[in-house]
Amino acid sequence: MAFSKERYAHLIGAKIGSWTILEVFPVQWSDAVRAMCKCRCVCGTERNVLWKLLQSGQSQSCGCVHFPCLGKNHPELYRKWKNMNSRCRCNSGPNNRYYSSKGIGVCDEWAHSPKTFIYWALTHGWEKGMEIDRIDNSQGYSPNNCRCVTHKRNCRNKTNNHVIVYKGESHCISEWAEKLGVSRGIIRRRLLRMSPGDVIESIVEGK
Repeated sequence: MAFSKERYAHLIGAKIGSWTILEVFPVQWSDAVRAMCKCRCVCGTERNVLWKLLQSGQSQSCGCVHFPCLGKNHPELYRKWKNMNSRCRCNSGPNNRYYSSKGIGVCDEWAHSPKTFIYWALTHGWEKGMEIDRIDNSQGYSPNNCRCVTHKRNCRNKTNNHVIVYKGESHCISEWAEKLGVSRGIIRRRLLRMSPGDVIESIVEGK
């Protein structure tokens, strides 16, 4: 069968393991024409990989996850790993009451392996400048309880945020302000004399 780009067009941008397919082109392999994929690994390495190896699962990455240099290639994530462990192990200091004293720790899978943590982040949407956010702030750092978010989104998940529930919707003050098109100051001032639900209702009704 002759090679057809249209046949493989849907693969462009697809993710298989740590690979992202950038391009598919024909190559003469042995006695037949095979589909070759130009791929980029999460570590940034680009390599040509036969489609049949990707399809069968034989090729999942360039192999970077097995090398200790992964941390050197991603210093920002390596620093996040170090800081995460430091916060949860320190028994003194200003952050102690938010982490170690509350029993917040780092799972064994991450605590002893920066490579594992970095690999998880790279395959779960992390981009430069993002932060690691715990979904449930009463639980520790683990793959099942963490996500990669922007600084703005992370700030809104802090335990000291004032969360207001109105008609089944739950948001912090910043989110309500953004949603309703008012300043955070308006909401905070009204909270001094009104219940949280009444504050939101008064703004919704334009009072």
